[in-house]
Amino acid sequence: MQQIGKVHELNNSSQNYFRKCYLRYSKDCGKNLSDCTQLGCLQNVGFSCYLDSVLFALFAIHNDFIDENILFKKINKSTHLRISIIQKYLIAITRSIRLTKDITRCTGLRRIMKLCKMNGMPDFSTPTQQEAGEFLIYILTLFNADKFTKTRTITYGTNSLAKYVRTNKLKKTSCIIDKESSIVIFLDSFLLRTKNKTSIHNLLIQRNDSGELDTNNLFKYKNTKFKRRIQITSVQDAPYLIFWAQRADPITESVLHTNIYPNKCITLPSGRILYLNSIIIHIGDIDFGHYMTYFRYKKSWYEYDDTNASIVKIGNYKNMLNYSPSPITNGVLYFYSV
Repeated sequence: MQQIGKVHELNNSSQNYFRKCYLRYSKDCGKNLSDCTQLGCLQNVGFSCYLDSVLFALFAIHNDFIDENILFKKINKSTHLRISIIQKYLIAITRSIRLTKDITRCTGLRRIMKLCKMNGMPDFSTPTQQEAGEFLIYILTLFNADKFTKTRTITYGTNSLAKYVRTNKLKKTSCIIDKESSIVIFLDSFLLRTKNKTSIHNLLIQRNDSGELDTNNLFKYKNTKFKRRIQITSVQDAPYLIFWAQRADPITESVLHTNIYPNKCITLPSGRILYLNSIIIHIGDIDFGHYMTYFRYKKSWYEYDDTNASIVKIGNYKNMLNYSPSPITNGVLYFYSV
C-alpha cells in the first residue's frame, strides 16, 4: 500500500503546486524533451493494457477539459472520499508520466478501485481481460465528466419503404435539443458490419431507421400512423469527443476491421474545431488481445506500448495513418479535443 500512501500526501496545496508545475512543463516540453519518448511509462502487470492505454490517452499530454472535469474537479470529500482518493492517485500517475517517473505500475490504482466499484460495470480491480472502452466509461462516469455534448435529434415518420426517401415523403414529428449528451459516441458492431469504410467526420451524424414496422406497432404522430420511423441525431457542439468503435462482432464472434478514417480535425456545426489527439489500438481476437496508444504532441505522433514500457516516435499525421497496427482497421477509441 506504499503507493496509496503517496496519494494521501497530495493535499490541496500539493495539487495547486502540481497544477502550476505541470502546466509550465507542458508549455516548455519542447525545451525539456527532445521528444515525448522521454515520458514515463506504466508497465504491463498482467491484463493491465486496457487500463494503461486509457490512462495514457487521457493524461499523458495536458488538456484543459481533462484538468477541469477529472484531475482538478472539486470533489466533496465528506460524501465522495473514495472518489477523491482515486482523483489524487490519477494526479500522481499524471505527474509520474510527465515529470517524476516514480509510478511504473497500475497496481495501486487497482487497489483503490476495489473500494469504488460501480453497478453494471466490470470489476477493474482484478487482473482480468477487460475492454478499454468500458474502463474509459467508468472513469468518465465516476467524475460526471461525460455529459457535455449538445446534440439535435430530428424524428420523421414516413410510409415510404425506399432505401433513399425523398424529402417530400418525410413528415417531421419532433426536434429535440439535448445539451447533456455523452461525449462518447458509440459505433456499435451492427453499424460497422454494414459499412466497408467510413470517416470520423461522417459519424457526427447517426441515423436510426426502424425499417418497416409491424401493423400492430405503427409509428403514431397525432392522428396519423406511419409504417416507418427515421431518427437523425447530429452532434452540434462539444469540448471533447471520443468515438468508441465496438469491433467485437457478437454474431460471428470475430473482430470487425471496418476502415474508420480518423480525420485530423473535425468541425462542428457550432464552429468549434476538435483535433485528433489520441487513438487506442486493439490487436488480437475477440477473446484475447492487447491494447496500445498512439498519441500526439504538437505535430508529432508517438506509440506507447506497456508490454515493454516504451514510447516510439511515429512521425507526422500521415506517418501515423500508415503505421502498423493500422489506426484505420484496429482503432477502437478515437479522442478529439480543442
